[in-house]
Amino acid sequence: MQGKNRSRRGTGHLYQKDDRWYGQWYVRGKRVRRSLGPVRQAGANDGLTQRQAQARMPEATAASDSAPAPVSERLTVEEVGKMRIRELVRRGRKQDTTLANYESEIRGHFVPHFAERPIAEIGEDDVVDFLDACLNDLAVKTVRNLYVHLNAIFEFAIRTRWCHANPCKLVDKPASAADDDTEIRFLDQAELDALLAVPAPRRHSKRTLERAARARALRDKERLQWKEIGDALDCSTATAM
Repeated sequence: MQGKNRSRRGTGHLYQKDDRWYGQWYVRGKRVRRSLGPVRQAGANDGLTQRQAQARMPEATAASDSAPAPVSERLTVEEVGKMRIRELVRRGRKQDTTLANYESEIRGHFVPHFAERPIAEIGEDDVVDFLDACLNDLAVKTVRNLYVHLNAIFEFAIRTRWCHANPCKLVDKPASAADDDTEIRFLDQAELDALLAVPAPRRHSKRTLERAARARALRDKERLQWKEIGDALDCSTATAM
């Protein structure tokens, strides 16, 4: 497989892992790996053939070549996660159960897996490996919550320029139909701004509500009277009116 999928020198290396095609090349002396898409299975119409995956390589390499230069601060997931918690506190978030859970997840799950590895060097494959390892020991709902937390840490790292990309966006959240109706999803900044921009619902005064109730009672009374007339004339209410 390694020799069969080898590309021309200088164009990168295409390889297959599990059911996906991956490309590998070097940018500024650093090895870069990117997922190019699913492998087309025998008899299927979806997925990529080897030739189609190879055709995606130039676009992927061009995108990575134009990416920003590597970040200077080599902060870990633990360090960035703790800084995000401190920022939430500065923004008025009280030290509640949620923040305590964040600290526990960082200490009990992120640190053992990612250790001292800089957050800027963590890629899609690393996130997949983390989720797979968690699914071996934890409930799907717990792993989904860890995914949401890790995604938020990467978004915070991008805003603070400690990394350039969020690999969680390239990885699907572990699926669980049983959790779909109860899942807690955190709004991103754009969604929060849109929510705050919605005008507050108009509150009617007590006098307005009383007038509306009287009008509704009068309408019901008239409807009842026309029904009685219709019954007396042996016709429908609409005909009597």
